[in-house]
Amino acid sequence: MRQIQAVARNNNGVLSPHKQEASMLRRELAKLEKNLTGIADMDQRPGCVFIVDVCREANAVKEATRLGIPVVAIVDTNADPDPIDYVIPGNDDSVRGVELVVNGLVKAIKAANDEYSAKAAEEAQKRDEERKAREAKEKEERAARKAKAAEDKAVTAEKAAKDGLKAAPRAKKSGVTNAVKQAARAAKEAAESKAKADLAAKRQAQAAEVEAAAKAAEAAAPVAE
Repeated sequence: MRQIQAVARNNNGVLSPHKQEASMLRRELAKLEKNLTGIADMDQRPGCVFIVDVCREANAVKEATRLGIPVVAIVDTNADPDPIDYVIPGNDDSVRGVELVVNGLVKAIKAANDEYSAKAAEEAQKRDEERKAREAKEKEERAARKAKAAEDKAVTAEKAAKDGLKAAPRAKKSGVTNAVKQAARAAKEAAESKAKADLAAKRQAQAAEVEAAAKAAEAAAPVAE
């Protein structure tokens, strides 16, 4: 039905350029609109079905029974009440009787809708309050965790500062000891260098004396001859 309606809407009411096909589509569309227009926009099954004349609407009763939809109907003496879930005894040919029953149903349905709407609004408000309370509790827990983390950080920093103060004298003492050791090592190295220089100078002086003596001996040898 929707496809044929879309074709007609897009082509300015023309279903087909061929007369025979257009006539067939028009008959098909009329039949579908007659049977389906009432439920074309229904997106889910109804909660129940109200029927006035169960003999005339036998197909609706059978379909509702097959789909498991409860049936509320005005049942006359010429109708079978067995397929009907909620029977309303009455004359389905009396306009005033049908109006009376329908008006009573309208009032009951309206009162039920109002009660359900109020209850739904109350439940929605309750869920909203619970959500807000849950969010407030989560916010408090996050704030408490942040405060605890900051406190732990402060305690850690204070402990590190105390450890640093305790380690400072040891570091100072260690620095003085290292300086003394370095000075002693430097003095020892200087003494060793001086001793080596003195020994080298002494050896050089001895070698010079031996060389001078040798030269003097050579000079005195011809004179003796």
